[in-house]
Amino acid sequence: MDMRVAPPALEPKVANELLNLLSVSDEFRELFVSNTKAALEIAGYIHSDERLPHPAICFGSLAGTLASKSEISAARDKLLRNITQIQGMLCPFESQSSLIG
Repeated sequence: MDMRVAPPALEPKVANELLNLLSVSDEFRELFVSNTKAALEIAGYIHSDERLPHPAICFGSLAGTLASKSEISAARDKLLRNITQIQGMLCPFESQSSLIG
């Protein structure tokens, strides 16, 4: 797998479900931090092209840095735009503080 290739953007339906779950479910938030790939699957993501990096790499190590449920809700539109668009080699959740603040 060529790591210079950006992972696919999330489909709007998957991104919406991801943000819904991150803004209401403590259990899902824990899973998202510990096993992002599994959490994305629960949100509906299907990684159909193994030649591309999995979008889970964009979320990096979020232990202790995941925005609060209320912050995610407040920044929902901005987050949704970011996670449904490919932005070159940048991954939108790599620096959540710049997205929310």
